[in-house]
Amino acid sequence: MILQKQIGKLLGIRQPHVSMILNGKRKVTYTMAERLFELTHIKESFWMKAGPEELKEAFGDLKQNKVA
Repeated sequence: MILQKQIGKLLGIRQPHVSMILNGKRKVTYTMAERLFELTHIKESFWMKAGPEELKEAFGDLKQNKVA
């Protein structure tokens, strides 16, 4: 899976924030969901409703598409 630091860089947030999202301690905001849509073309509603496991899987897909 893509590293949290790399996710943060793609989204313009810090690694601890990414960690809290992936562990279900913070929600994805609409603004962040818009950024994720731009990267993945997955609808904002998915990002805002997804649970930690779904987010981890979707973030893992970012590695194949955006990070060398």
